[in-house]
This record gives sequence, C-alpha cells and structure tokens, in this order.
Amino acid sequence: MSLSPVLHWPILVEKARKQADHTRQDLLAAQSRLNSLHASLSRIQTLIAEYQSQHHANDGQSRSMRERLNTRAFIGQLQLAFSKLESEEQKMDAMVEQVRSRLQRDEQELLKMEKLTENALRGVRVEHDRREQKSYDELALLRRHWASEMGSD
Repeated sequence: MSLSPVLHWPILVEKARKQADHTRQDLLAAQSRLNSLHASLSRIQTLIAEYQSQHHANDGQSRSMRERLNTRAFIGQLQLAFSKLESEEQKMDAMVEQVRSRLQRDEQELLKMEKLTENALRGVRVEHDRREQKSYDELALLRRHWASEMGSD
C-alpha cells in the first residue's frame, strides 16, 4: 500500500472541517438575522397596537380630520411594513432550514472523511505489521537454516 494516498486523507478531512465550519457560521448569521426580524416584527406589532388604541381612544375627542387621516395612514404604513417583514421572515425561516440541512450534510461528509482516514491509516499499519512479521519470519528461517548448516558441519 502506497503512503501517498494516505497523506491526502488529512487534507480532505481539513477541507471538510473548514466547509462545516463555514456552513456553521452561515447558520449562525441566518439565525441572527431571523432573530432580528422577530424583534422588528414584535416592535412593529407593538407600535400598531399602541397607535390603534390611541386612535380609538382619541376618536371621542375632537381631533382634526387631518390628524385622524395621518394616524390611519401611519397605521397602514406600519401594517405594510409588518407584512413585508413577515414575508421576509418566512423566506429567512426557509433559508435557515436549508443551511441547517447543508450543515448536516457537511458534518456527515466530515465524519465520512475522518473514517476513511482512520481506515487508510489502519491499512498502512496492517501492511507495515505484515511486512515486519514477514521479515521476522525470514530472519527466523535464516537462523534455522544457519543453525542446521552449522550442526551438519
């Protein structure tokens, strides 16, 4: 068994490890973005609730038509922003799942490379042990042969 292919396995393991680390970083970034979207949605939802309650509470008071229209328009803008963020959140959820799936594949690939490396090294050790045993056997045969020659002389 050649030593050259065995030397390639650690390089492949390192490459797989770097890929898994990179994917892990991508997952953390996507989760961070998703958390940020959740926080933004929560803030907007709170603002909508506050403005709607103010709008309904102030309906009994005399406010100008312009103020009521501005409040309604602002609530509408908040609802539109909420809707857009909700859509982005759904996309980001899907992206997080894709990255999570990719991370699983990368980690499986890393484990596979590590096992292949172990198997290659084990094969080299077995071959080395076999050769070493063969050398010992040949040496024992030579000694026996020499001993028998010395005894016959």
